[in-house]
Amino acid sequence: MTAKEFTEAAIAVFLERGGEVTPDITLDLMKFIEHDDALLADYHALAEENDYVNHIIGKTVKKFFSLENDKVITLDGQCSLLKNYTRFLPKDEGAGINTNKNTMQTEYRMPDPIVKTAKKLLDNAGQIILQGAPGCGKTYITTELAVYLCDGQVPASRAALKARYKELEAEGRIGFTTFHQSLDYEEFVEGMKPDTENTDGEMRFVVKPGIFKRMCERASSPSSEGREAAPHVLIIDEINRANISKVLGELITLIEKTKRVGAEDEFYVTLPYSGERFGVPQNLYIIGTMNTADRSLGYIDYAIRRRFAFLPLVSEWAVVRDFYGDRGELMNRQHELYTSIRNLVKDHLNEDFLLDDVMIGHSYFLAATDEDYKLNLDYKIRPLLEEYLRDGILVEDGTVKETIKNLR
Repeated sequence: MTAKEFTEAAIAVFLERGGEVTPDITLDLMKFIEHDDALLADYHALAEENDYVNHIIGKTVKKFFSLENDKVITLDGQCSLLKNYTRFLPKDEGAGINTNKNTMQTEYRMPDPIVKTAKKLLDNAGQIILQGAPGCGKTYITTELAVYLCDGQVPASRAALKARYKELEAEGRIGFTTFHQSLDYEEFVEGMKPDTENTDGEMRFVVKPGIFKRMCERASSPSSEGREAAPHVLIIDEINRANISKVLGELITLIEKTKRVGAEDEFYVTLPYSGERFGVPQNLYIIGTMNTADRSLGYIDYAIRRRFAFLPLVSEWAVVRDFYGDRGELMNRQHELYTSIRNLVKDHLNEDFLLDDVMIGHSYFLAATDEDYKLNLDYKIRPLLEEYLRDGILVEDGTVKETIKNLR
């Protein structure tokens, strides 16, 4: 079996089990292969014969779907390739295989260990901040964490996970927002806004809820079956980009676990614009992400820190190694690059920072092809290191600028 034949087989099974064709399909496909015993066995057998199997897979996937210039060619529901690849499935599944993606039963896996830790912290504190350097998977992890909090289980494939995330988002059980410098209380909680539905020609202002109040209202609504209200999740990306105390206002008190509605010391406030009595439900989880490398961002004061749990996410070579199956020339090049950058950062780091706070994340080192490797290095990694140098995160001693320039 050639790498091309294996790739087409894996693609067929991937699509048949609900996978989606996106510009990230190479990474999604590799993750899928890792969780399919039959495909994984064939992958390892092939890799024994060919150190460049990941490179060939990446090229085959791109060619197969013509992904250049964001043009994506998908296969229809009745995938003609499947008839040749039922050998990749257990014998009792091979006959009469179902190619209708809408009727396939979702398979599940154990959540990532960091996701299980995050859930424990959320159950304890009610809100959490995932903090780390760029590329450490903060936003990536929130997808799995949000679905796990809502459903108590995690779909096996990344494509199925993202599909479930979108479903929960459409149902109003997952909300997402990004904080920025101009965000204020009126946008996040409630404020006076122009009445865009007014038809009499006069300018009027009405009280409109922000995303946080809307999420609280949804989370407080009992289910139609009369069961306990389902978990809801609000994700706040780049949470320290805003003036958090100004944005949260009295919520600093209300979000505290012991002050939530139904808790022993439940607490309500009267909102300043609507005059409504307001509290935060216990079934609303708040997940924030924070970049620890950007010193231009606002600091989180002690009052906020006391009410959040902080979970560090660090750059992990193991993620890169697993991506390449712990073999191949491209992985060896990535390891050399990763080690060089880590040593550069460690040896020239401003004493105000910790290494794990600024070491470039593993996602920057995931490249399926030599071309992707060069693009990542020239247009992502090198500019970020140069920015570190300009911002004083790295201290110049006459060699740093040249070392960054000479990275290969």
